[in-house]
Amino acid sequence: MKKSVRSLTFVVLVILLTVAVIPVSASRPMPTTGVQINILSGGDRSIGAGEPFFIMQGWTIDDTTNIGQYDFKLELAGVSLKNPLRFISKTVNLNMRIYNFPEGLPAGTYAYTGRWYAPCGEFFDPADCAIPNQSVEAYSSSGNLLVTP
Repeated sequence: MKKSVRSLTFVVLVILLTVAVIPVSASRPMPTTGVQINILSGGDRSIGAGEPFFIMQGWTIDDTTNIGQYDFKLELAGVSLKNPLRFISKTVNLNMRIYNFPEGLPAGTYAYTGRWYAPCGEFFDPADCAIPNQSVEAYSSSGNLLVTP
């Protein structure tokens, strides 16, 4: 029962994140390059070769006490990408990661996996958590980025 409530909470958070990013971006520009590629729902995405783009994902959080324990990580073509731009705002309860690709990518197919991490006890039933505040993978999505010539 608790797991389904937590899953529903995640879906609601995802919807809020989608809605919340628009006003934040308009009022305080985030350092992004090109068009946004949204990988939240998984599946194939496409873009032209050499076209600048960015991937911005993360969390909208009700309680900012543990905002730093939420995370998002991106793997592209089997490589875990390091050092994304971080945008954390306790004012609007956002914890985002921005991966910029200012030069785009060469033509080809690139597998991606996005992984969202959260404190175990806040996302799952605390009884199922060895350490309730330990960051665990709460959700993932995968697909292909199709870069066309």
